[in-house]
Amino acid sequence: MGAPASGGCDAEVLGALVASGGASGASAAMPCRAAAGHEHRESRSLPSASPPEYRLAGAGEQRQEDEIIFENARGAAVVAASDLARARSFYEGVLGLTANDEFPDQDEAVFYELAGTPLMVYATSYAGTAKNTVFVIETDDLARDMAALRGKGVEFLEYDFPGLKTVDGVAELSGERSAWFADSEGNILALSERT
Repeated sequence: MGAPASGGCDAEVLGALVASGGASGASAAMPCRAAAGHEHRESRSLPSASPPEYRLAGAGEQRQEDEIIFENARGAAVVAASDLARARSFYEGVLGLTANDEFPDQDEAVFYELAGTPLMVYATSYAGTAKNTVFVIETDDLARDMAALRGKGVEFLEYDFPGLKTVDGVAELSGERSAWFADSEGNILALSERT
């Protein structure tokens, strides 16, 4: 992690997710804001063009007991929002989620549970910059859920490139049918139904 942004920060930029009970109990430190005027500043640098090199365990190497990591860990999805109030309106009003009230300070992030997965939506200027799917919701009835979302103003994305073509928002893939849409912040979400 890089040094804090100039102007100082009043919170840690990134923290470890910790388990605190049920699936909706994940907690993480929020991105920091500069002290003056709550201007948002990221304090970590963007990844370099070349990925870091990692030391992988070789064939036949024994794992040491003290090398066990994530033994009692839980995960959470993280979605960026450039306007947290607008994002809350989408996730609560359109998707019907309820904010987890275990985290009363929701000025920089809000926590939900979506499809059994803890979901943190947090304020950052990098929202909507990912051109990939950031979250998949597996459903048992794709047509029903697409109709419900369309009724709330959601528009499904159309794709037409080698290996993926949608018709009326739906791609027929090997073993599944999928549809993609953007949230209020430009993040791409997907619905998927196994066939």
